[in-house]
Amino acid sequence: MEPGFRGSYLLSVDDKARIVIPVPARQALDKKVVLVYGFDECVAGMSKEGWDAMLERGAAREHEWPTAFRRMIGTAVEVQREESNRISIPEHFLEYCGLRRRDCAVFLGLGRRFEIWNRDRHQEYARKMHVAPLASEVAREFGFTELM
Repeated sequence: MEPGFRGSYLLSVDDKARIVIPVPARQALDKKVVLVYGFDECVAGMSKEGWDAMLERGAAREHEWPTAFRRMIGTAVEVQREESNRISIPEHFLEYCGLRRRDCAVFLGLGRRFEIWNRDRHQEYARKMHVAPLASEVAREFGFTELM
């Protein structure tokens, strides 16, 4: 996996429904960012370049996963990264993930993509996750024995 998004950051949603992209994530983003509805009531995003590459790889298999393609492509919106490194989150995305203006959000880096969560929803989700066995298996599979 090439360098990309990693880590988690607490952010504020401003009065204009914008967030500031965390400094470590800025290098992985183009001026254009694609946002989609995430699978766990969050906003998922990636660079436009990454989005285009993903669509190209997946186009041949669209017929196998029509619901997933509808979900991802049908909710996709392209936003512009401002000079101040902010992106606007459209209103329907705020509603979907339970964010409001002046809320605290979590920016979660996940390699080629990132997620934006309502902080309370993310904490609840994290409390319910029991991923230790799965995470250790993945770490072993990738040879990340230092994490075990």
